[in-house]
Amino acid sequence: MEFLNEYSGLFSLLAVVASVVAIVVPVVIFNKQKKEQEKYYYKQKKDQEYFYLKQQQDHLQDLQDEYEAIESTSMFPMSLAEREYYSRKNYLKNKLGR
Repeated sequence: MEFLNEYSGLFSLLAVVASVVAIVVPVVIFNKQKKEQEKYYYKQKKDQEYFYLKQQQDHLQDLQDEYEAIESTSMFPMSLAEREYYSRKNYLKNKLGR
């Protein structure tokens, strides 16, 4: 009993430190997980934006390639199939803003 009375202050100090650690550690872990989650969502959003931008650029490049292929052929004489061909050419020209 004497031992407990002598070190009771130390035991209470250790109990206080343990309770503070029990509160602080989960908060630190939560903040760390929150930062990692935000970083993951930011990266995912950036990757998605890059994917859509790349997809749009690929589509415009396909339209431009098709337009250049159509432009390299002569316009005369014009049959029904060629009219469809040149109407597509004009559509692509307008779509590309030329």
